[in-house]
Amino acid sequence: CDRLAEIYQFVSLRLVKAAIGCDQSAAQEAERALAPIVDGFKQAVATVAGAHP
Repeated sequence: CDRLAEIYQFVSLRLVKAAIGCDQSAAQEAERALAPIVDGFKQAVATVAGAHP
């Protein structure tokens, strides 16, 4: 949980930097940081959906 909180904090800071400074690279860094989490949630949903038709 602590690691996830650190990632969310990093992402939120990158998104603020992207919004304030029109910094596309900061937005891309945020996207890259979240990508593995999104993939994990997708896999979890697919697993649960497969177990409960």
